Amino acid sequence: NRFAYIMPQEIQIHNESLNKLDSIAQYAIDKGATPGCQILVAKDGKVIYQKSFGYQTYENITPVKNHHLYDVASLTKVLATTVAVMHLYDEHKIKLDAKLSTYLPMLQGTNKEDLIIQDILLHQAGLQAFIPIYKNTLINGKPNPIIYQPTADSNYAIQVAPNLFMHKDYSQFVWDAILKSEVKPTGNYVYSDLGFILLRKAIENITQQPFEVYLNEQIYKPLNLSNLTFNPLGKINVDWIAPTEMDTFFRWQLCNGTVHDQTAAMLGGVSGHAGLFASANDVAVIMQMLLNDGEYGGKQILKSSTIDLFTKKHGKNRRGLGFDKPETDNKKATPTSRQCSALTFGHTGFTGTCAWVDPKSKLV
Repeated sequence: NRFAYIMPQEIQIHNESLNKLDSIAQYAIDKGATPGCQILVAKDGKVIYQKSFGYQTYENITPVKNHHLYDVASLTKVLATTVAVMHLYDEHKIKLDAKLSTYLPMLQGTNKEDLIIQDILLHQAGLQAFIPIYKNTLINGKPNPIIYQPTADSNYAIQVAPNLFMHKDYSQFVWDAILKSEVKPTGNYVYSDLGFILLRKAIENITQQPFEVYLNEQIYKPLNLSNLTFNPLGKINVDWIAPTEMDTFFRWQLCNGTVHDQTAAMLGGVSGHAGLFASANDVAVIMQMLLNDGEYGGKQILKSSTIDLFTKKHGKNRRGLGFDKPETDNKKATPTSRQCSALTFGHTGFTGTCAWVDPKSKLV
């Protein structure tokens, strides 16, 4: 139950089908939608297509390779936060019908005291979609020099860009803004970052470990994913990290190796909604583990019953617990092909990333 890398003809899939992927990727590059990308397809636990296209930036200097890392944005919600909650659920350390404040006392006495974990995972807890907190730190559109400095020291210790560091005390203002944000009645589907930011804090309280340490020990190291990481600068060769954006509204520099999401950056690059860097192969290993009923490479990471629970549709909105699903209402836009089965689960990210599994086709 570990990836094999084979020719597609070995399982009766013909090159003509996969050549369409080449043409779609090249079309995106030709139109300037992206300077480059990675695509991986696995069928029946075997990688039948793995290619990198184009360059890391529009200057066409560094060709994209299969081992290069990308800021996967909201894929962090499933590749980190959701799998961590699933692992804690397996260990009977978290209850889905419990209030988040049970595990996160800082919510007690706030308008978020009664938020239910299952509602947060379904994006129906009444939370705002996001808060542009970074805007409060700008003066005339540029970083406030009281809050940010171009070099690090003992006070300016939170790296929000390669050459921009936030004062360590300002992270409390970020948490305060989240705690004071509006909460609407539960039950309506509003995709929100805030619940996953809070879930990360709850996971740390439950495990008494930093978020990334718990994930490394319980999920990533057993899967041999040594390059899948938060804050890759200093850990990974910088030439292996694809830049995300030339930021011209907050950091005013190339975001390369620091998370694109502004709130995640202000929280030190580690958050429950964004911050993870990975290659397509790293992402595929986690998704294949989920498809394998929680097992990969001879190691049982999650229980099969837990995966079934989290990846199935719940209630009126289309989503699973943490995972996105195909839209069943043909009148609404869907994040997947209409040819996917109803069992399909996955997620997308703001930086252009996506990962999907169709258990019926055994396809990643």
